[in-house]
Amino acid sequence: MPRSKLDKAGSPKTPSSAVAADDAGIRRTEFIDRIAHDLKTPFFGTKEILQLILNGGCGKIQPELEPLLLLLKQTNEDLLAMTQRLVEIYRYEAGPVALRLSKVDLIPILSQVIAELQPMSKATEITLSCSTAKSTCTLLIDHQAIEQMLSYLLVNCIKHTAAGGQLEIRLEQQADTTVLTLTATGLGINRMDLESLFLRTRRHSASQSYSPLAGLELHLCRQIIHAHGGTVRTEEKEKGTVAILLEFPARS
Repeated sequence: MPRSKLDKAGSPKTPSSAVAADDAGIRRTEFIDRIAHDLKTPFFGTKEILQLILNGGCGKIQPELEPLLLLLKQTNEDLLAMTQRLVEIYRYEAGPVALRLSKVDLIPILSQVIAELQPMSKATEITLSCSTAKSTCTLLIDHQAIEQMLSYLLVNCIKHTAAGGQLEIRLEQQADTTVLTLTATGLGINRMDLESLFLRTRRHSASQSYSPLAGLELHLCRQIIHAHGGTVRTEEKEKGTVAILLEFPARS
């Protein structure tokens, strides 16, 4: 008699238990969607009210109050972004994500993300450059997810690189893997934080060198990379210079 598949608890996995597990997964997803909607609604409302006040819709603003209102507006936007990232993280942690895989050239995606971030890098006096070993680099990926991951990764590197620093991106495609290396000179993340940079639960140094939102976005980057069968790791080249290596397997 063939052996039954066992679930995590070691009990035989029956069709009814599989259906129940699927139903539970659907209920969890619906629950987090409702929670996300309920949380985001007041953030959007607060955003509109603060913008109305800043635009003078409630009368002239006292000069000493304007910086405080701008701070409240930015804090509200950060909380909204954190809520959105938490929902995205939950979707990956709740179970396998249905990626929309297709054969895509990674170079145009990378070029577009870099072009969009050039104004941000110039404003902070950071040199952002990219080099590729070949003219094309075709991978089986989810275009939108990879573009999102690259954007989160580069935005956070720019934010945490000191003025005058450099961000160099190198893309190499080998027989069985594709490696994207981001070398940051002047990255303001200390060594202890660097060791657990992409983890959900991380050790914190006495003075954490990056924001909670950055932590969520970098963890989401790791989840997207892992969903594609890839890996991410960091290497400290020398003091002030860090390499972030993303490796993706060749898949047909």
